[in-house]
Amino acid sequence: MAMTIHEDLQSISGDWLELEALPTASVHQSMAWSRAWSEVAGTEVCVLDYSHRGTRIILPLELKSAAFARLARPLGTKFSNLNAPLAQLSTDFDHEHFLHSVAYALTDYADLLLVGSSVLSWRGQDNPLRGMSRIPRVNPSFQLELEPTMESTIAKLDAKKRMKLQRASKRRLEAAGGW
Repeated sequence: MAMTIHEDLQSISGDWLELEALPTASVHQSMAWSRAWSEVAGTEVCVLDYSHRGTRIILPLELKSAAFARLARPLGTKFSNLNAPLAQLSTDFDHEHFLHSVAYALTDYADLLLVGSSVLSWRGQDNPLRGMSRIPRVNPSFQLELEPTMESTIAKLDAKKRMKLQRASKRRLEAAGGW
């Protein structure tokens, strides 16, 4: 079976910590952050564990009941800039198979899977949930790639700001008749 559901975070901690060590992992995908979120929020949690043809994906979800539906969404959706599962994808990863497996596995837990603040790729790896997201993230500012030093990272931000100011000055000068 490609998909397993765990009803507590601890039951999958060994595999989770292994994936957490990958360079594609974010702080919002860590076991410590997920455990802290579930304890503070006090919501029911389940973890989807997908393993198929060299691909390994762990997706922690919080479960809530709404007016007419049971909802599942990534932990901390409202407060996280990145809602993507912790993943190690093989070269022949099949997005459709994964999404169908998620839908089938959640039938006893949720009617809807809500994914907000999703990106198409993260640190050079496709987001396994990208087939669900049809509208790109409006504010991609959190996607700033970190450089080896803080100075070079800030320099990228400064360069972007300078270019924006230069384009505005150029537009004003052209509106006034040119150089």
